[in-house]
Order: sequence, then structure tokens, then C-alpha cells
Amino acid sequence: PLAQLSVQAELAPTPGQGALGRAQDKVHLALQAQIQPWQEQAVVQAEGQWQALDLAPLWPGAPQTRLQGQARLQPEGADWQLDAQLENLLPGAWDLQRLPLAQLSLNARHAQGLWQIQQAGARLGAGQVQGQGQQTLQGWTGQLDIQNLQPGLLHSAWAGPAVQGRLKAEASGADSIALSADLQALKAQTPAASSSPAALQWEQLQLTGQWHPDRWDIDSLRLEAARAVLEGQFQWQPAQEAVQGRMTLQLPGMQATAQGNLAPMTGQGRLDVQMQDAALSQTWLQGLPGWDAQLKTFKAFKASGPAQLQAQWQGGFAQADA
Repeated sequence: PLAQLSVQAELAPTPGQGALGRAQDKVHLALQAQIQPWQEQAVVQAEGQWQALDLAPLWPGAPQTRLQGQARLQPEGADWQLDAQLENLLPGAWDLQRLPLAQLSLNARHAQGLWQIQQAGARLGAGQVQGQGQQTLQGWTGQLDIQNLQPGLLHSAWAGPAVQGRLKAEASGADSIALSADLQALKAQTPAASSSPAALQWEQLQLTGQWHPDRWDIDSLRLEAARAVLEGQFQWQPAQEAVQGRMTLQLPGMQATAQGNLAPMTGQGRLDVQMQDAALSQTWLQGLPGWDAQLKTFKAFKASGPAQLQAQWQGGFAQADA
């Protein structure tokens, strides 16, 4: 018979270091594995369970959590099957040092060096995210379906009604992946007219494009949030830090358009700004979360009336004389 080892490990706080009295509040982490030494598939099975796990003390910047759940990794021939369930009893917005995720379930398979997400489901408040995907030689493909997701659960500065829609990536060639996004805020009662974005209220995101190993081709982008609209068509090359295309921004009292190309050592383009009501635009900027404190220096300055700005650039952003 084949030799088999059983490995077990447990982690629990010493008295006075995290044990809060109630059993469900006591940190506990347990790992078990069955191993066949010297076999091609050495791990027969591995399981883990955790309770009241807080990520914050484990590394700087991690959110406060209270995680409980279990995961199981098991070989199936030369492949691996992963099943996991997780619950966070202390969810909250990311900027408040919390993890927005409340529940997660995952079924995945690893075969021939690549992962396949057979099913993934997450709950964030009353919102649901469902998806599947696969790792390919080109990159990750798949889709996420979002239902009733409250933006304020992700970041406290975001507001507005719940969001729903789909994010999708699918292989479209030997070295390209087609990208699309269509997210819409659910209809709510029409708010009173205001020029000030009380918070970053999400309204719409629509995007189509292509990913290539050396660049992103964004064929169409439209983002509506906080009473502003951003539209664009551009190409972004991360390795070269180079971008070229056209972007338009509309916000209360102002419209701006930029067109051209820009890289560290080269660039050429044009910027046009049309200000219909400077006071309206100033009020909008002061209403952005976090911006009011930044603009206190200019409290005595009151903008009003129309204005125009036309500018051109020549050279890269890393050049001293650009």
C-alpha cells in the first residue's frame, strides 16, 4: 500500500489576545491535508476552516474583517478542484477600512496550468454579483452580472440608487480580448435640480474595446456620474506610458475637449475649454467630496460669467520644456 501522511495545523489566540468570550468571536484557523510522499500527485486532499479572522493585523493597510468559512482543494486526476465558502460578519465601505464583501462562494478548477472559475457568487449588502471565467493563453475571459449593488457600500463617497449590469471579456483573436461594460443605475425618484454633486452619484458606464498584450484600444467610453459626463475614444500603451485619442468632459457650466497624443518624451495635441457659467462650475467643484477642503484657499475668489481657453501642447510630459 502507498504511504500516506496526515498533516494538521491549528492557530488560535492565547488567553487575553483576541478571545472575546463568545465562541463565535474567538479567532480560529485550522488546516488539514492528506499527503502521499514521492507520488506525482503528492497532495490527496487539503482543507481549511477559519473563524473570526481579522485581516488588519496580518499586514499593513488590510481592512478590518471577521471572516468565517471553509475551503477544500482536491485533485481529480492531473487536475485540481477548489470549493470555498466565506462569510464576513463585519462588512463595510473600503475607505472606512472595511471589506464590502459579505458572502462569497467559489467553485474553480485548475487544469493544464490554467484556472477555470466554474461559478462565483458574492453578496454585498442587498446586492449580488454572479460570474464565471477562464484563464486562457491570451488572458482572462468571462463575465460578471451585477444586480442591485449599492455604490455606497463600496465607498462612502459614492451615492445614488443601486446599480445593475454586466461586465464581459471574450477572446476575439489570437492575441486580443474584446471588452464590454454596461452598468446602469436603477431608476429612482427624480431628485430636485441642483448644480452640486452631494456625493459621487453613479448613473451609467458604457464601454467597448479590445485588450492586446501591448495596448488597450478603447473604442467607446461613456461615464455619467455626479452630474458630469465623460466620453472618449483612445489607445493606451502601459509599457510606453503613451496615450492617444480624444476625451470630452461636460459638467455644470463647462465643457472641455482634449485631442492628441502624449508620452514621456513625445506628444502633440489641443485642449479646448468652453465655460458657460463659471460660478456654476465652481459650485460643482466645491460639492465634490474632499474637494471643499482643497479649495478653501480660493474661498475669497468668486468666479462668474463665461470664459474660453484654447491651448496646445508639444512634447512629452517628462520633458522639462514640454
